[in-house]
Amino acid sequence: MIAESTVLSEIHHPYQLQSFFECWWQYLSPKFDIVDVHHNLAIHRREMCKGVALKELRYAGWNNAWSQDFDQRCYEQFASLQPQSQWDYLALTWPESRRAFQRFELLTELGLEIFQKPSSTAYWVDLHHGFDAYLSQLSAAKRKDIRRKLKKSEALHPELRRFSGIDGIQQFFSLFFKHHLAYWTQKAGHSYFSDLRERDFIVAWAQALEEQGALLLEGFYLNGTLTNLTMNILMGHTLYSVMTINTGEYQEFAPGLLSLYHRMARATEYNILQINLGDGEHGYKAGIANRTDPYYSLLLANPKSIRGQAYVNYVKYKTLSPIQIPEITGISAKIPDLGRLFLPGFIPGGAVASLVSVA
Repeated sequence: MIAESTVLSEIHHPYQLQSFFECWWQYLSPKFDIVDVHHNLAIHRREMCKGVALKELRYAGWNNAWSQDFDQRCYEQFASLQPQSQWDYLALTWPESRRAFQRFELLTELGLEIFQKPSSTAYWVDLHHGFDAYLSQLSAAKRKDIRRKLKKSEALHPELRRFSGIDGIQQFFSLFFKHHLAYWTQKAGHSYFSDLRERDFIVAWAQALEEQGALLLEGFYLNGTLTNLTMNILMGHTLYSVMTINTGEYQEFAPGLLSLYHRMARATEYNILQINLGDGEHGYKAGIANRTDPYYSLLLANPKSIRGQAYVNYVKYKTLSPIQIPEITGISAKIPDLGRLFLPGFIPGGAVASLVSVA
């Protein structure tokens, strides 16, 4: 079954909760080189290629699922930056389900040109009507596959164990980092958590989430053996899947997915009505999601920054031109009229930019 796009119910959506804002947007991962913060807006020094860095204006917040409404408050904070020139471009990712909450028309009223393009897709599991009702929406093959795996795992005495409290958090991440470092170092030569600062950050963030009752750390066991570790954020009736790692045990059972299936089957115990699997074109997400929420990327160049205008025009060129062009590292050698990229509003070939709809 191909998941269809839909506007998710706002009744159980925690976006508007102050606790949601406090949990997501007040924490800045060390991976971002933040040179300045203006209210809830952060200026991120982003290295585009060797020797070339731009200052990206974005919302504060951890790098996972960092989309946020461009509402009146955010607009007022942005507008107060207008006389300044220390940022090159604004980058914003927002979900289709929140379109009605955006105030992009205020940007056009300032005379600013907005460029919008499809970004990624967030995958959701809608459990408003229960696990069985969810399964009924899947294809017969997928429904049978999930039920078969749940049934097969019963002989292995599956168990989800929650880690809570300061001691539980320390125990969880001690195990999580061990397996994450081992797996990704072998697979890619580097783990996200090779950086000690990132490990310290995620633990501190988890402790802050725990204080608000929004943290769900779980280990999945088969026959008493730890097979998977998962970090989730649980707010209101929505579960946000943040990170997961397998331990290498019982790999033939795909413990990461099996853990998720068991969590979904027990959704009523957690008061979960929907699960955000996050964005990213992963086959398993498309296979189990029964709702999708497309993201859109918004780019807006600082009118006072030539570098910012050049970058946004370059992205337009890559997005709208039917010709595959090289990455920015070699673009100057391939495009004779590169100087035109610095012209405000330039779009190669006379193509029309996809402007944000304010209807």
